[in-house]
Amino acid sequence: MIRDPQTGWIEATVTINGNPLSFAEAMTLRVAVGAFLMNLADPSVRAGLGEGLAGGYQQHLRTITRYMQQQPKP
Repeated sequence: MIRDPQTGWIEATVTINGNPLSFAEAMTLRVAVGAFLMNLADPSVRAGLGEGLAGGYQQHLRTITRYMQQQPKP
């Protein structure tokens, strides 16, 4: 977990291709994932993507969200 020294808030530790994200970058990623997941609740968005793709995105976004909310394993 990454803790913001000014606020004390925490975010998941995220590494992409060997590059660790900063607190702000990890927060941005979490918010973007959540926003996309909310957009998938809109039937017109699902229709535009097709149910198969929309369902796959939804499943994987929920998994990513769960991982980002978990406490790290000791």
